[in-house]
Amino acid sequence: MPDGKDAALKAWDHARTEIIERLKMRETALLAHITAVFTLGGIYFGFTVRNPTADALTYLVPLSLLFPLLSLVFAQIVSQHMAAIDQLAGFLRTRLDQFLRDQAIWAPHWDEHTDSGDAGAQRAKSQKGFWKHLLVLHAPTMALSAAAFMATFVQIPEVRGIFVSAFASGAKDFWSQSTSTPAPLWPLGIAIACALYYAAVRITWDSFAGRRQAGQSKGVPGEPREPSDLDGG
Repeated sequence: MPDGKDAALKAWDHARTEIIERLKMRETALLAHITAVFTLGGIYFGFTVRNPTADALTYLVPLSLLFPLLSLVFAQIVSQHMAAIDQLAGFLRTRLDQFLRDQAIWAPHWDEHTDSGDAGAQRAKSQKGFWKHLLVLHAPTMALSAAAFMATFVQIPEVRGIFVSAFASGAKDFWSQSTSTPAPLWPLGIAIACALYYAAVRITWDSFAGRRQAGQSKGVPGEPREPSDLDGG
């Protein structure tokens, strides 16, 4: 049976290997997200050009909601990987790190180096990671959603017509004129998309909130620190 030192070193190696694997899976998820988003965008705009009628809204609006759903699903996947990375890093820094110091076999390591700096620097690093994930995970889908709804508005006369009627004759006539067509699906789709995007961005925000809070309780260099491993870059 291995002694404490050997067990600690093996645990360190296993945790570091898991962190690296989680990083690879996170990057794979981000790449898959970008690929899926632009593939879906090509399909959507192809349908819009081929069939610019109000009846097409019965499948165009549900199809457009796949953009925010992609953001929501992949935000959750990436958040889970980041949470696992933080937990492993916290185990290394706050438990194993101190044990190895007590055994006099500690040496400076990469995790400690990436976690160095004052609380302000750590918060800035976390905020930078949030904005980078916002740009990759949510900005492409938001842009394509906006383009999809705008293309629908421009391409389908019935959608424009009921909104022109709304401005000309008021909300009561707007609903009475629009109930006989699928056109009301258009504003309903926008409302649902906004709700889904809010949930997706909130997941990303929350996944970095713990890192920002951890940055407020950093110790001095060479002492165990709270986890904020791998700033999400």
